[in-house]
Amino acid sequence: MIYLVAIAGIFVILFGIRYSADVLNPILLAAVITIVVLPIPGKLKTRGLPGWLSLVTTILIVTLVLGLVILVLLVSVTALARDLPVYLGSGTQQTEESTTSSDIGADSSSTSETEAESDSAGSQEGSEAAWQRG
Repeated sequence: MIYLVAIAGIFVILFGIRYSADVLNPILLAAVITIVVLPIPGKLKTRGLPGWLSLVTTILIVTLVLGLVILVLLVSVTALARDLPVYLGSGTQQTEESTTSSDIGADSSSTSETEAESDSAGSQEGSEAAWQRG
């Protein structure tokens, strides 16, 4: 009985986390950034900067890094939007080529068997021609 209650509790927690992700994700991201950045003002204070200046410097560093991440994402999305017609055209061309192929639905073993049969037929024709000449 206790195991069923524990399993039910786990499911309730998991579903609660899933449905509260819209609220929890920004909070957890802020917590991670805070934990990562927390040692920077202390190290700047030990180097002789006043407390307010080390805090402002840390905030500027975090803002700069987040701005660079956003800039990289924007440049990547812009490049994707620019190159997407090329990718779509290439994909459409490959799809058309694969649908016009005569090997649709054939597995590799039957394809290799067909190739082997045509090779052996060609070699038989060559040997018959040589026999007729000789």
